Amino acid sequence: MTDGVVLHFGPDLDKPGGVASVIQAYVDADLRPWTIDFVSIYTPASRFRQIARLAVALAVLSTRSRGKIDGVHVHTSYGFDLVRAVLLLETARRRKFPTIVTVHGSRFMTDVRRAPRLVRAIFERADEVTVLSEEVHAAALTLGARHTSLLPNPVEPRPSARSVDARKQVLFAGEIGHRKGVDVLLRAWRKVHAEHSGVSLLLLGPVADPTLIASLPDGVQYGGPLPRAGVLAALDSSCLAVLPSRAEAMPMFVLEAMAAGVPVVATDVGGIKSTLGDAGVIVTVGDPDALASAIMELLADPDRLVEMSRRGQRLVSEHYSTEVFTRNVVALYDNTFRP
Repeated sequence: MTDGVVLHFGPDLDKPGGVASVIQAYVDADLRPWTIDFVSIYTPASRFRQIARLAVALAVLSTRSRGKIDGVHVHTSYGFDLVRAVLLLETARRRKFPTIVTVHGSRFMTDVRRAPRLVRAIFERADEVTVLSEEVHAAALTLGARHTSLLPNPVEPRPSARSVDARKQVLFAGEIGHRKGVDVLLRAWRKVHAEHSGVSLLLLGPVADPTLIASLPDGVQYGGPLPRAGVLAALDSSCLAVLPSRAEAMPMFVLEAMAAGVPVVATDVGGIKSTLGDAGVIVTVGDPDALASAIMELLADPDRLVEMSRRGQRLVSEHYSTEVFTRNVVALYDNTFRP
C-alpha cells in the first residue's frame, strides 16, 4: 500500500487546550501508511492574525498539487471556527479532495441549536464526521452527516510509584469559570474542608471569572495556567480529580486523570459518564451538596480510591490508549481516503 498524505487544519499546537493536544496526538502517532501535514487556522493573538491564518490555509488548500494531498481533516469546535470549517470543506470539495471533520468542544451543541444551517453546511460537505459524544453523534445524523462515528481522544496509562490513597490533594484543571462549574466546586469545598482539613484543593487553568479566585476558601490554592506537563505532575500528587462542568464534550482532563490512576468526580455532561465508567463518581450538575458528599465519601474510603484508580487505568488501556487510537485512525483514513 502506498503512502498517503492527510492535510490537517486546526488551532496552533503550541497553545494550551484540548483540541491542540488531540491534534498533536495525530501528529505524534505512527499512522503508517499515512503521514500528517498540519496547517494552523487559528491563533488567539488577534482577530487580524486569525483571518490571516485562515487566508493562508485556504491558499494552501487551493494551490497545493493534487498529488501531494490524499485527504483533508478539519478540526472544528464552535463560533467563528464553524465558519472556518465551512470555507475549508467547500474548498476541498471543489478540488474533489475527500474530507473528514472532527467536532470538538463543549459549546458545539449551543451552535446546533443557535445556528443549525451553519452546522448543516459543515456536515453536508464532509465525507466523514467524527465526534466525541453520543449527543453530538445524534445531532450530526439529524443535520445531514452522511457517515458519523465516535472517535475517542487518546491518552496513555501512567502508573505512579505512590499510591493514590496516600495523597492529600484534590485537583481541578480547566478554565476557571461558570461553564466548568468552579463556582459550584468552591461552594462545595467549604463543607469538604470542614470534614477533611488536611486535604487541599488546587485549581489550575486560565481565569474566565476573576471573582472566583479573588477570595478563595480555606484549603484552596490557585496555581495558574500550566502546560500539560504541569497538569500531569499535579495529577501525580492528587487523590481525586474534580470537574463539575455544566457543558463538555470529552474533556482531556478526565482522560488524563484516569490514565494517571486518579479517580474522578464529575457531572453527567457530554461524553463524561460513558468515558468514566466505574473509575469515578457522577454527580448532578450545579449541586454543591452532591459534589461535596461525593468528594467526602471517596476521601473517607481509601480502598475505594485504590480500586477506582485501577479501573481507570484499565479502561484507558482497553479503550483510550494511543495504540487503540492509532488503529482506529488508520482504519478511518483507509475507508475515507482510499479510492
